[in-house]
Amino acid sequence: MVNENIDLAKKSELIIQYISRFDRLEYSLNIHLLLNKFFNSETSDEAEIVIRILENEKIEEIIIESFSTNIKEFEVNSLIIILFKFCAQIDKIKLLKYYNLIISYLNRNKLNLFLFQDYMNYSNLIQISDLLSIEQPFEKIVNVLPENEIVKTNSIVELTMRISKQSRKPETVYKILNSFHFPEWLEKLNKLPRFSNITNSLSELNTSTETKKLVYSLIRKMDWNKLIEKAKKQKIDQIAKSLRELQKIDISVGTNSCAFIFNQLIENNTIKEKLLISTLSEYSKALSDLSNINSESAKMFLSNDLTNGVLKDKLVNENSLSNFRARVLELKRLANDPKEFILTVSEITTKNEFITKIKTEKDINSLLSFYEFAKENLNGKNFQTIQITKKAIDEIDSSTSIIDLLKNPKILKIKGFDKDIILSIKPEEIDEYIKSKKITYLEDIFRVLSDFNIDKSISLFNQLKNEYLIVSLLYIDLNMSQSLEVLYRLKNKVDKNDKLNCNEKVSYLLNEYLKKYTNIERRYNKFDCPQLPIIK
Repeated sequence: MVNENIDLAKKSELIIQYISRFDRLEYSLNIHLLLNKFFNSETSDEAEIVIRILENEKIEEIIIESFSTNIKEFEVNSLIIILFKFCAQIDKIKLLKYYNLIISYLNRNKLNLFLFQDYMNYSNLIQISDLLSIEQPFEKIVNVLPENEIVKTNSIVELTMRISKQSRKPETVYKILNSFHFPEWLEKLNKLPRFSNITNSLSELNTSTETKKLVYSLIRKMDWNKLIEKAKKQKIDQIAKSLRELQKIDISVGTNSCAFIFNQLIENNTIKEKLLISTLSEYSKALSDLSNINSESAKMFLSNDLTNGVLKDKLVNENSLSNFRARVLELKRLANDPKEFILTVSEITTKNEFITKIKTEKDINSLLSFYEFAKENLNGKNFQTIQITKKAIDEIDSSTSIIDLLKNPKILKIKGFDKDIILSIKPEEIDEYIKSKKITYLEDIFRVLSDFNIDKSISLFNQLKNEYLIVSLLYIDLNMSQSLEVLYRLKNKVDKNDKLNCNEKVSYLLNEYLKKYTNIERRYNKFDCPQLPIIK
């Protein structure tokens, strides 16, 4: 290090001598890093040394030589910033040489004005060219789209959606990106009304190498304090989902926006207050996302709310059995003490108001899901709740509800379930259900029927109307392979032995299906002759 007590002129002379005499054949010398060190010095004297270095002829030769080798983009960026800063003080002849050197480089490596650094480089070069009284060769150093290729929309939501959908088409993405300069992209993003809109657009942008560069610049230049104010106006599950999106972006582009905003929302109590007024669904979804950002904080919120009764109130006020079950399982995974959490849940499910919810539930799938959950998770004190749930399932007696029962394999897990309910189903009821649906729905029904009573299952299948079954096999959403695979699986479900099965009916259905399939012109045109299953 040069002695700090000597004057500026002497210091500059010594530094220039050192650089000039440096054995660059034997050792590596990066003149740009050296310039940058003095430029970013905290003392004004060292910053001004840069001017003297740049005006030295030997240093000029070294810089010119660096441009003829493998100069890095960041080194060019750094030199442009330095020249812009001292352009009024550097000798004009020297400045012009450096300016032309940079322009020559940019002729080969054009600027993309949707990127912050490229936009700043261009702006700085314009001001240098004005000082030198020369015309900036705009079209030579900047990627400019033809007028007919410029994207016309001003909606950033539409723009980012297009980029996301076209991420595998670089030419299309390039046109969208270069339709606007960086300040325009930043303005469009900042004008979005909600926190979730902004993070969603950033996520859609974060899909390719070029777009990631834009995302990085946008995150670095956004007004995050204003963004935090926008976040305060949204529900907690929306805030947490947006933070999760930011976390993924941070990992991808090397920023730290998620942690910054999360800590701010913790410090100003926004997260705590939003959790307090949220519904059970909003609460559990939010904590699930927040646990991926800061697991300890999420567990702390859950533990505190379990202690102070906030979570208990949310559980009591939840009207949907299926949602109650799903959210409890989600929160159990996050709890510091899952057993303590389930004890609270067990207590709630024994209360009269909860029992009333079970008795008045009309959705058979909700009852089945809750029954399965209760058997696996709730303790012995909940025997009454489990039995009441089973009774509510047993009391389903409409044909539509029986069909719903048959579609849900969970019914098979109910010990002592009244099989007469299932066995009361009539072939006419199945015909009515399947006549306007694809054959896959029938497979769900016979999966359960056959497990309950294979003889009844075979009898029912043989009584179903062939015309309805053929129509369901020909359903427009199914191709030949799919229909035949389902028919083959159905055949196996209604097959007890060589004497008791539905093989004859299945063979008839197969033959009629193939005739109709090949006779329908729109299907015949795409007939691909898959390998047919062997049906004996």
